[in-house]
Amino acid sequence: MRAGCHASNNSFKPTPNLSFVETCRRASNTGSQSLRSARLNSDVRHQRKFFQNLWSFGMTTRHSKELVLARWTVDAARLRAFTQQMRTRYGKSPFAPIDLLNTCEKHSVFGIEVVCRDDAIFVGPWCLAFLYNEVSALHLEDTWVRVEMERGLYEIPLPLAPNGRSTAQSVIHLYTQIAEEETRRYIAERQAPTWSNRLLNVAEAHFIWVTLGLFFVILPLAVLIIVWLRGSPE
Repeated sequence: MRAGCHASNNSFKPTPNLSFVETCRRASNTGSQSLRSARLNSDVRHQRKFFQNLWSFGMTTRHSKELVLARWTVDAARLRAFTQQMRTRYGKSPFAPIDLLNTCEKHSVFGIEVVCRDDAIFVGPWCLAFLYNEVSALHLEDTWVRVEMERGLYEIPLPLAPNGRSTAQSVIHLYTQIAEEETRRYIAERQAPTWSNRLLNVAEAHFIWVTLGLFFVILPLAVLIIVWLRGSPE
């Protein structure tokens, strides 16, 4: 699965200095804002991923009320070195981050800004949206951040600014906290004594029988009822 690319928002200009913030980027903001779900990886969340992708048709874009966790600007020389290093690292691998590296090459003259948001990571106009991609873990390397995807199936590299290690460590820690909080909330919701949870427990405990019953009992019965209601075909 490859993250999509989206058009850049001209209202957002690269910042020359490295910064780490936990506030919402809007004029009326005067304090911190609670973090929205980042949908980072957790074992208990894996079951919901299909349905999130099924019903989420909107694309992730930059906007004025986004919650930025960290941002830094990678200068042109460092960006060119990063791109060359990653081209060598991945070679002809089918899981090479081609779109990301192409974006880095297009910005190799003036540099590029990396924005870590609560629900996505942007490298210039390129976007890794947590809603559509499962992030398993983030690892800090010497000159870049390795984003482990789909439980290690492939990875996404992020370029770092020259003095960006401390900021990268901070945002990795913050993403970990978001994932842990999401897991805690999901477990609490899943253990609540509701009818939906009871039905889900039965379905999980007897998955094969439920599947067989769906295809060989419920669906045929539904078809017969529809035919009966509409009358016999001529």
